[in-house]
Amino acid sequence: MPNEFPFIKICGVTTPTQAAEISRLGLSAIGINFYAKSPRAVTSEQGRLVREAIARDVLAVGVFVNAENPELVATTRLVGLDAIQLHGDEPVAIVSQLRALLPGIKIYRAFRVGSEGLALVKSHMEQLTALGQHYDAVLIDARLEKPAASPPGQQAEEIYGGTGHKAPWELLVGWREVLSDTPLILAGGLNADNVAAAIRAVAPTGVDTASGVETAPGVKDISQSTRFIAQARETFKP
Repeated sequence: MPNEFPFIKICGVTTPTQAAEISRLGLSAIGINFYAKSPRAVTSEQGRLVREAIARDVLAVGVFVNAENPELVATTRLVGLDAIQLHGDEPVAIVSQLRALLPGIKIYRAFRVGSEGLALVKSHMEQLTALGQHYDAVLIDARLEKPAASPPGQQAEEIYGGTGHKAPWELLVGWREVLSDTPLILAGGLNADNVAAAIRAVAPTGVDTASGVETAPGVKDISQSTRFIAQARETFKP
């Protein structure tokens, strides 16, 4: 496996054809979404076909939201994933469990960040460290809530990624004080036109996009994907 960082990932690939095309473009990883409520969701069987089309020097990352351990383990093994991305509200205790159940599988953690900045991320990471655990990378996405339609007063439903909304770059600049040596993958509204500015503003270890290279949810545009990867690679150059 080549050097993983700087890390460039395109998430929410839904077909083997697109997986094969995109994995030839010089990126680090392709994300396969197993969250049923996502417009980019695939079944474990569909995910296995997508994974088989991904080049062997590109990581296959499974995206899960609040999934139970049996589902995580079964899907990871069936599909042949290289990494798990926890994109929900999973407790820190799950990391120890998954390390034991899936040795050798990378674990990434996504946080949705809004005006509160990295305060909640800091608290979570402190709890994780206290358990003697770590993440192989942390992904920062934008926090966005969908207003509840009914009944009145119902709590808003949080949207778990893929919204196309930009994370608060200005609040992420001091991320190394919170994450230390854990790599940061920046997501949230990134596309070929703004990824260079995002990298310069936040200085992340990697970048991730889903909606930013699509013509429709789950339908990747190869031209946009090519431009996104090229812009990111060029900007990451020392």
